[in-house]
Amino acid sequence: MSENDARAIGEQVSRLEGEVKLWKRGALVVLLGALVAISVSFSGSMGHARAAVSGAGDLVVKSLTVVDGQGTRRIGLTVNKDASGVSLFDERGRLRIALINSKDGHQVTIADEKGKVRANLALLSDGPALFLYDEKGAPRAVIEVAKDHGPLAVFSDENGKLKWSAP
Repeated sequence: MSENDARAIGEQVSRLEGEVKLWKRGALVVLLGALVAISVSFSGSMGHARAAVSGAGDLVVKSLTVVDGQGTRRIGLTVNKDASGVSLFDERGRLRIALINSKDGHQVTIADEKGKVRANLALLSDGPALFLYDEKGAPRAVIEVAKDHGPLAVFSDENGKLKWSAP
């Protein structure tokens, strides 16, 4: 094996290691979004609110669900020890947008009319990232700017096979 071949293989391995790290970050973003959505769903099904009044008319709660005139959940506010979030639901009660603030980062998640997550914009501890998913929920595009390896873009086909990446 020539020195050029060894260098090319080393560069390819480094690039693949970066892509694996990127997909792990994407999984963390989806997990955080799912936790907030589950938390909001749970708070909406509790059937009662625990509130404390502090001062001049302040309402203090750990979660709040706002429903429309038909009783369909439209807004969810949730706070727990790891995260806080605001979730917006469509007229059918499906999650469409979630704003999440957690100790691991901050994100905006956008779901389609079926409730499938289609986009995530995240600001994690090592930098911002944009994750785009197809209608089946498979990751198709990731663009990030991480502290340790700088800007990166990855695009995959419907089977998860790498189609293009840079650098």
